[in-house]
Amino acid sequence: MTKWYKKRENSWLAGVLSGISDKFSWDLSFLRFLFLLIFLYTRSILLIYFILALVLPYKENGTDKTFHQGPRKRKEAEPLDEKEEWFW
Repeated sequence: MTKWYKKRENSWLAGVLSGISDKFSWDLSFLRFLFLLIFLYTRSILLIYFILALVLPYKENGTDKTFHQGPRKRKEAEPLDEKEEWFW
């Protein structure tokens, strides 16, 4: 079972609808239209959207950790002593 996520790609506000459409292979424009219709009838869907936006992780963050392509980490290096000569 895959986890729920949001996506930065093709997102307008927070990427929640983009993540849902990617997870279930739905059309993103259809899902946005459906969200708009539900929003016109009940305003509580907006609260649910913002809660999901706060709780869900980005899909790109999970794939970066999986394939070791996350942000580069700075290695701890010894400071260079100006008084010592270089070896070449």
